[in-house]
Amino acid sequence: MDAALRKLTADGTVHNLAMQWLGADNTAMEADENALESLGKIPRRTLIVGVNESCFPLSYYDGEAFAGFDIALAEAVCKELGWRVKFQAVARSDIYVQLTSGNVDCIWGGMPMDDINLDEKGNEKPMSQQLAVSEPYLENEIVLVMRADSDAKMNGATLMMDSGPQYIDALERNNLTGRFSEVQRVNGGAPQCFEALNSGQINAILTDSVALAYYTK
Repeated sequence: MDAALRKLTADGTVHNLAMQWLGADNTAMEADENALESLGKIPRRTLIVGVNESCFPLSYYDGEAFAGFDIALAEAVCKELGWRVKFQAVARSDIYVQLTSGNVDCIWGGMPMDDINLDEKGNEKPMSQQLAVSEPYLENEIVLVMRADSDAKMNGATLMMDSGPQYIDALERNNLTGRFSEVQRVNGGAPQCFEALNSGQINAILTDSVALAYYTK
C-alpha cells in the first residue's frame, strides 16, 4: 500500500484529494511514479479496512456510506492495486483486537497509534511497536479554536470537544483544564463542535487541525 501511495502522490491524486477534503495539502508522502514496478503481479483480493466513523473530515459515516479524505484515499489505493475495498467501523479501543483477530486487514487513518496494549507476553507496549505501520502521509494536530470576532478570553470561556480520549488528554497535558468555566464533551465530532462555535453557543472548541482546515477552506 505504501508503494501505491507513493505513486498516487507522484501523479497528483493525493494532492487533489487533500485540496478537495481539507482545503490544503498537508500530506507528507514521498512521490515515486515507478513505485509499483518492483511488486510484480499483484494478486486480486478484497481489503477489509477498519476506520474511525467519527473522524470528520478524514473518515465518517454520513448515514448511507463512509466518506472523507482517508476513505477516498483508501479507495484510490485499492483501485491502483486492482483490489476491492470494504470499510468497517472500528472503535479506538478495539483496534488491536480487530487487527489481531483478523476481522480487519488494516486500520486506515484517524487512529492514534500511541495507545498502550498488552503484547503476546503480557508486556505493555504502544500499538505502533506491536503492529506494522505505514509511512505517515498526513500531518494533523489537536488545536484550540476561537472565533476571530469573539471578545471571549480563554480564562473563563466555555469549551466544547469530541468525547474521544485524545482531546481530554491534550487538554490535561497542556494544563488547560482549569482555565475554562465549562467543558462539554459531545459525540457529534467536529461538525457539532463547529456548529456550536459558529452559532455562538460556545466560546471555544478543541478539534483537529484537518477539521479546522476543512471548515476554513
